[in-house]
Amino acid sequence: MSTSFSNKVSILAEVYAESLWNEELKEFKDINDVALPLAYLTQNEFATMTDKANSYIEETWSMLCKTLSVDPEGDYESGDDMLGKSPVAEEVFSDDDEDEDEE
Repeated sequence: MSTSFSNKVSILAEVYAESLWNEELKEFKDINDVALPLAYLTQNEFATMTDKANSYIEETWSMLCKTLSVDPEGDYESGDDMLGKSPVAEEVFSDDDEDEDEE
């Protein structure tokens, strides 16, 4: 079973909201500057999806899975679930402030 479309939207919205200042994801966010806010707006019922929007979400989903080195056909219930299955999540979502505090 793969992740439902509504869960994809939810996870992308979560990535958008929780990584606004994450420099490691800057390139990913720049490339997906339409789909990530669209997912956030849809998740929070400020927008509705169209066929074109659906294709943006699917494309961005594939890119996120590639970025996190996870199977795009995997079944993920949440962003935390997806990150828990990613071998590179810690590196991608590192907190630079913590690194600076340790120096």
